[in-house]
Amino acid sequence: MTPPRQGRPRRYGYEPARGFAHPVAAALVAALDELTARHFDLIAGVAGDLLHRDPGSGFKSIAGATAHMIGAEAHWIEAVLGRDRPDEIRELLDRAAADDDVTIAELEATAGRVREEMTKPWLAPLADVDEEVPRGQRVLSVRGVLMHLVWHWAYHAGQCGLMAGLGGCEYEWALEGRMAGHAP
Repeated sequence: MTPPRQGRPRRYGYEPARGFAHPVAAALVAALDELTARHFDLIAGVAGDLLHRDPGSGFKSIAGATAHMIGAEAHWIEAVLGRDRPDEIRELLDRAAADDDVTIAELEATAGRVREEMTKPWLAPLADVDEEVPRGQRVLSVRGVLMHLVWHWAYHAGQCGLMAGLGGCEYEWALEGRMAGHAP
């Protein structure tokens, strides 16, 4: 039996994202960065056949769920700000969602592009994260969208971890020694 792969320690003392006008947005975007890093560490050892395996019952494959999380981030950031994603990111997301051969590296690069070219620069200058914006049947705010994205990344990462574990990828969860705010 192969010993489990040692996972990246969960980090709770991350610093808020730099350059944000509002501290809540800075903290929640930093949490997204941590969740995204944790997710990609979790699926790093997943082989192509397991990465794209359809689990049935309406669930997405690990690759499909990952593409879904990335696409949802772009969608909700667009929705709350009333902006459109750049064409190049649209093309990357379309490929990630439709390609049965997309790799973990491609998914991780696409997640990075969405975060660095949309989420961070679009949200950083906003001083009001609680301004309510009607969008169809919903009322959105930056705080609400970011909280949804934190929940969304954690929820689907858990599904991916379960699918990977059931597929034979052993992963040993780890905690960082400091379970507190960032060290001074």
